[in-house]
Amino acid sequence: MTLKDLGRALFQQVALLERIRYSLHCRRNLWSAAIREPSLRHKGGLQLSVASISFGKKVSLNRGVVIFGPGKVLIESNVAIGDYTIIGAAESVSIGEGSLIAAQCYIIDSDHGIMKSSKVRDQNLFSDPVIIGRDVWLGCGVRVLKGVHIADGCIIGAGAVVTRSTVPYGIYAGVPAKKIGERP
Repeated sequence: MTLKDLGRALFQQVALLERIRYSLHCRRNLWSAAIREPSLRHKGGLQLSVASISFGKKVSLNRGVVIFGPGKVLIESNVAIGDYTIIGAAESVSIGEGSLIAAQCYIIDSDHGIMKSSKVRDQNLFSDPVIIGRDVWLGCGVRVLKGVHIADGCIIGAGAVVTRSTVPYGIYAGVPAKKIGERP
């Protein structure tokens, strides 16, 4: 075995240990959340890496849900979050009671600066809380951007990008999301 082969094997072992450490960190976060709220249900592949998270009763997180960031996340009672949804909280994200979030949604409360004087990746993040009200339904693939308040009872159609706050019981669709009706 050459020195190059030994280096490669060592690198692979370190990478494996890092994945195991991260997995245990996520499981510990989930376990401590489950201690606080025993009615939390998840279906595997959950990744939690957030400063503060609170769950209400009967919260369901499906496969591959990722919740990350240095901010706070509040998920109230009777919320269901679909497969492979990602929630990023630089400041705060809250999801109201009885809301449904379909698969592959992306909810984020921050974005990068866009000044041309420096590279985008080197600029500070700008954050503004995201609030999703009670009894809201986000269809598959919805994107909710920083500073948005989705009012109680809204329905957001699949694939919509929500860039502005909504009015109660409105139905929104499109890119950017626009009001197309109201719930009867």
